[in-house]
Amino acid sequence: MSNGINKIYNQQAAEVWSGPIATAFAGGNGTAGSPYLISDAAQLAFMAKLFNEESSQFDTAYNGKHYKLTSSIDLGGREWVPIGKNPYSERRTGVFIFDGQNHTIQGLSIT
Repeated sequence: MSNGINKIYNQQAAEVWSGPIATAFAGGNGTAGSPYLISDAAQLAFMAKLFNEESSQFDTAYNGKHYKLTSSIDLGGREWVPIGKNPYSERRTGVFIFDGQNHTIQGLSIT
């Protein structure tokens, strides 16, 4: 078996997301040495909210920052708006550095 297949089988199962949006990340301050930590779907939804909504807080605190996924995430088949795609405006695209650390984000539906 190749290492890639071993990694898939050895990953811990992701907890299925029930829908709430977090109000903060699991930790970090957005720098390369201390990226914002995303440990569950609620925190990933928080990131999406920051990038997809009109907000001056976004531009100063979150745009151009570092983010790190700390565990695999299952969105449970929920509809998902891609991060950086505001369905109400073409203004925001956002720039960020995202380290998935070989974790997966699964179970999302984009239509």
